[in-house]
Amino acid sequence: MAPRDPGQTRGRILEAAGRLFYRDGVRPVAMDAVAETAGITKRTLYYHFDSKDDLVVAYLRDIGERLDASLTRAMSRRGPDPMSRLAGLFEDMEARFAREEFRGCPFVNVAAELAESAPARAEAAAYKERMRAWFEGLARELGVRDPVALSEQLTILLDGAIATWLVRRDPRAAARAREAALVLVRSAASTPSP
Repeated sequence: MAPRDPGQTRGRILEAAGRLFYRDGVRPVAMDAVAETAGITKRTLYYHFDSKDDLVVAYLRDIGERLDASLTRAMSRRGPDPMSRLAGLFEDMEARFAREEFRGCPFVNVAAELAESAPARAEAAAYKERMRAWFEGLARELGVRDPVALSEQLTILLDGAIATWLVRRDPRAAARAREAALVLVRSAASTPSP
């Protein structure tokens, strides 16, 4: 029999799975643990998700939507200046690094852990493309020569800062990435010499 509150139950499942997957990784987390953490039966879990793969893809979509909304809210507080928004992104990242529960980028984590899962990789790639497109929009506002190239560079810089912090726990990683981003923008905006 189907649960009476499918939307609420699905949300609880995604929250439980997200917490466990992000903290422990996908492979070590059994569906039993997700059901127990969500406070439901395993049967109810499988009513909402046919398989663990389906749950992983739904988790990535859910976290992507949450991160998109968080980025929109954070950038709206920064105002209309694109340079302020760019610097603000890296400042916000620095605040994330300070959180004890920070474990890196959930999309990179899942793509690395489940390299053979085409659906999980596709969902991770879709999010990374949205992030690159956000940078491209910013680059276009800044009037740089090649907004696509700059957006790719800034995306690599963002992911590189996260990786640097995870490996070295260097609290300067986000600040250094912000400085590098501003250098990249200035370079992309300058007129090439003949």
